[in-house]
Amino acid sequence: MAVENFTTYTEVDEGGDITVTASKCDVDTMRRDALSYVRKDMGAGHFGDFEHLVTCRMTAAAQDGQANIWGMSNGSNTDAALATNNDGMRVCFYQGAVNYVLILADWVNAVGDPSVPLVLGTIYYLTIRRSGTDLTCEIYDDSDRTNLIDTLAVACSVTTFRYIFGLMSEDLDDSGDATITCYSENLELKEGIYYFNAYTIGVWTNPDNMVDGYTGTYGTTFNTGDTQVLTGNTCDGTDLGTISTVEIRAYGYGDADDKLELTPVFTGGDGDLHSAAPGTSPVWSAWYDITSDTNAPSPWTWSAVQSLDFKVIFTKAGKANTMHCAKVEIRVTYTPAVARRIFVTHT
Repeated sequence: MAVENFTTYTEVDEGGDITVTASKCDVDTMRRDALSYVRKDMGAGHFGDFEHLVTCRMTAAAQDGQANIWGMSNGSNTDAALATNNDGMRVCFYQGAVNYVLILADWVNAVGDPSVPLVLGTIYYLTIRRSGTDLTCEIYDDSDRTNLIDTLAVACSVTTFRYIFGLMSEDLDDSGDATITCYSENLELKEGIYYFNAYTIGVWTNPDNMVDGYTGTYGTTFNTGDTQVLTGNTCDGTDLGTISTVEIRAYGYGDADDKLELTPVFTGGDGDLHSAAPGTSPVWSAWYDITSDTNAPSPWTWSAVQSLDFKVIFTKAGKANTMHCAKVEIRVTYTPAVARRIFVTHT
């Protein structure tokens, strides 16, 4: 299972209450009025429908203590900001007067659903899922996610989101001295992000800039029809589970009229043409679904992702402008493989 590396996230820790390791965000007596978060920018419009896994535990809290142990937004960084801006979704731990609960909320629609009372110190395993306008959070108390404690559900927006959070504070002045101790761990987005990192023959100017993994330098061309073929990507072929969707996108800029034509190259031949018209400032294109393209493999395998090549084609719209492209990414959505357990009885 591929879990998120929180050390690659942006951390803001106003009160010095957070300890971040590769797979875990630990919170020690964080006040409710703290401004703290652990966040990663995934690019505009990254999260549509999704299924995420996260492990969490609360060990202590004063009344009204709260911390978001999963969330996403389009710019808001605390729960109070989510509510004020009608932005994002989250799952939080909350300590009431008697019991503590997990609460699922969609702040775009301003709706939430609390869990049944939970047991302090118990590790909970969450499956958070959005499909269309349905947002749910299944709460289990076993790592195999077989013993279901509660299912939270709200009618959500279909807004896409940019940022993912491993942790987020409340940042609310009332009950500001209410503290909480908890953690979130093993966040699994059930998607792999890879980029094209090789080419054989340079057609565009500075094609190295298109495969260096950096969005600050660009391959360029002003010749309509110029096709840069990218011949390798960073997927190593490891089987992470059953693939459901494969998508591609590119980062670049032009003049908002000229086209950046994107075509996957499969073992069986070229896929379909996916057309972007980047503006005059650098931006990611939309994600284009290539799962069922012409000549796409069926079913998809991880070796098919590894062997995927790509064509970046410039098509002018009657102007004499230059197209810039810095990076092309692949996103693979999958269901993680379940490890088999073998029990041996000795007699």
